[in-house]
Amino acid sequence: MLTEDDKRWMSDLLEGLEVRLEARMDQKLESLEARMDQKLEHLETKLLTAFHNWASPMEARLRSHSALLRALDLDIEQLDERLKKLEPRNPAS
Repeated sequence: MLTEDDKRWMSDLLEGLEVRLEARMDQKLESLEARMDQKLEHLETKLLTAFHNWASPMEARLRSHSALLRALDLDIEQLDERLKKLEPRNPAS
């Protein structure tokens, strides 16, 4: 049979263990969170680098295609104007 002193001693012991366990778990969780943050940052950097490496040549091609299309539009406008001068429109038709 346990006395009240025994029960109190066991209760204090369990409370102490619980406090130490909580502190230890908090340390572990903070450590895991820090490692996870590091790994996520590394992953984000790798993804952004890969996207940049893919997008840079695409952007250069897009710019060159846009410049080519603008030049073709100007040529078509000039040809259209020349054609209009060569073939005047008949008001009757």
